[in-house]
Amino acid sequence: MAVSMPLPARLAAALLALLLLAGCATSFLYNRLDWLIGWYLDDYVELSRAQEKTFRQSLKIVLDWHRREELPLYAALLQQIESDSAAPLSADTVQNWSRQLPLALDRIEARLWPVVHQTGADLDQQQMAELLENIWARQRELEEEYLTRTDQEYAEDNFDRLSENLRDFLGPLSAAQEDRIARAAQAMKRFDQAWLEERQLWLKTLQRFAAREPGWQEQLRAAWTLRKKRRTPRYHEYRRHNMDIIHALVADVLNARSKRQDRRLISELGDLRDDLQGLIGQAETALP
Repeated sequence: MAVSMPLPARLAAALLALLLLAGCATSFLYNRLDWLIGWYLDDYVELSRAQEKTFRQSLKIVLDWHRREELPLYAALLQQIESDSAAPLSADTVQNWSRQLPLALDRIEARLWPVVHQTGADLDQQQMAELLENIWARQRELEEEYLTRTDQEYAEDNFDRLSENLRDFLGPLSAAQEDRIARAAQAMKRFDQAWLEERQLWLKTLQRFAAREPGWQEQLRAAWTLRKKRRTPRYHEYRRHNMDIIHALVADVLNARSKRQDRRLISELGDLRDDLQGLIGQAETALP
């Protein structure tokens, strides 16, 4: 699994994605994360029944920890967002919210390394070859999907994604809000090429570990840490530029929300927070 998980963030992102879900769907999906992540892994390599059982057992340890220790932090963040939104927002306030997500991602990654190591050790050479082939096939698909876009198509995709995310919490957007989103989408720099180039370099690094020579687990983790430090100046510049635009956009759109949108926002945040509290309660009930 060392190579099957080109970054532990694949699993971590699945957990953090819960913050973007609302209502009863959160509880439904969270309680099936072991199945959902295993299903996602099947896109890259087919595990035997014994391997899948070991994978799920290892993952359950992470999910139990996540439910007990991380979900309360997510619920607190949602409460903070609701509280901050009662007053006019600044881009800095929105940035403070978003800073919590990379920190959570780092904590999850640290817990996921044993899963990566165990599953990676369980793969045979045929499975490893299948894994590498599928990973590179996915890279080519991403390059075909993203790099063939014109600059205008890139901006339109950003507009669609940003609009959809904001509508999830506010409902229908006003013409002024959509115009603000359109201007933000046009101002964003193309991050797709920098991201895919960095991803390709990481996949080449992963290939070195396919033989799983003694000590590969520690070396892989060290390589992952080094990867973050070696990202290009362009990667960091473009990402920072785009995130600054998004933070300002979210502040502006939320500040311009109508009374109806305000009720929708409070309701969505409250429902999601209540759902997280329910999951936390399940963890407490399960404690010995």
